[in-house]
Amino acid sequence: MKPRILFVIACILLASGSLIAQEVLTNKTIIRMVKAKLSDELIIDALNSSVPNFNLSADSLKILQEANVSELVIKAMAMKSNVDYVSPSENKGIIVLNQQDVASNQEIEQTLVSESMKMEIKSDFLYPDYPEIKITFREYVKPIKLIVQYYNNEFERLSGMIHDWNKQHLDSIQKADEINSKIISLEQQLIEKQNAGTNEFSPDILALKSQLNDYRNRHKVLRTNMSNYGLKMNKNLTTYIETNSKILSSLYNSVSGSVKSFDNNPLEQSLPDSLTIAKKIIDTQVIYYISPLNQLLRWYQNQIVNINKLTDNWNHLIADKIVKINAVNENKNELKAKLKKYETEPKKYKTEISSTKKEIDACTKDIRKLTTDMKNESKQLSGSIEQTGKVVQSSLKERFNDILERINYSYQEKLNL
Repeated sequence: MKPRILFVIACILLASGSLIAQEVLTNKTIIRMVKAKLSDELIIDALNSSVPNFNLSADSLKILQEANVSELVIKAMAMKSNVDYVSPSENKGIIVLNQQDVASNQEIEQTLVSESMKMEIKSDFLYPDYPEIKITFREYVKPIKLIVQYYNNEFERLSGMIHDWNKQHLDSIQKADEINSKIISLEQQLIEKQNAGTNEFSPDILALKSQLNDYRNRHKVLRTNMSNYGLKMNKNLTTYIETNSKILSSLYNSVSGSVKSFDNNPLEQSLPDSLTIAKKIIDTQVIYYISPLNQLLRWYQNQIVNINKLTDNWNHLIADKIVKINAVNENKNELKAKLKKYETEPKKYKTEISSTKKEIDACTKDIRKLTTDMKNESKQLSGSIEQTGKVVQSSLKERFNDILERINYSYQEKLNL
């Protein structure tokens, strides 16, 4: 705990007349701490190193709640006073206070750890599974396949990063749970021995105090390590987004150019390309601090869905043009066959030869026009892709800044680091 914070707490305790050899905390002291805008973590730390003298009757609990004392702090007060507290949210508005043993206190502390450190976000409804998608790419739409592949690969890569970060946090929280349980046990033993007499502290008490301080220091080191890991994760995320932004800019520009310069020869059609995107599942049970990253996974999914709609629309335009070109070309081939027959007797079929040639020329012009239309459409799509690339970069940066802001808030506010 920083010296400044210790000074603030000391001032509050002095103001309440509670700063003696070992601090005695009352309801009024807790309320003054809350009004001084100390965090729950600091209040609980001060509470754990004090002698409790709390009134936890129904009326007193109501006063505490009206003074904006959090359930987390009230639970800690109950644990310190060897009573059980069931919050209104957990017991449908009924408050139960009964004498309990040390085992119950440890269960309460586990709840505190779960609420103050774990903070799992239950958000399955925000991230429904995306079904398998099969995307088709025809003619000048084919280069867009590279963008879809990129989003799909980045989804998998970021999912792996989130999994590793989540595991690291869960391991730290498990260690914190173990240390907290040990601290609770040592505090109970220490209080019992200290309250057993009036003499100077015995070697056993001093040994317990030393052991308790050792575990408290371990807890501080663990929280510092979590803070450092958060800073490292922050740095890695910033690098990740900066790199992705540059790659996306280059990718969209490259794909735009490829679409524009695509060799559109409808009379020499190639088989469509296809890409199957496997079912996407977002893990909604990740730790609270990194759960905002799931929004970036959803962003990748949404980009793939948007591109699927885009390619579907342009594929229909291409298919329509190809059907018309094939129909005209088939008619042209039939006319050529007639012309060849007429040319065996040019004098006899002079008029027919002339009219058939004109029809063939008309078919050629129609094919050329339809091909030109396809070329213009590819240019239009090219421009759309280039503009979309700019919007995508802006959207990615905006979303990332929001995600990073929320992650930083979680570390600073929830962990109080």
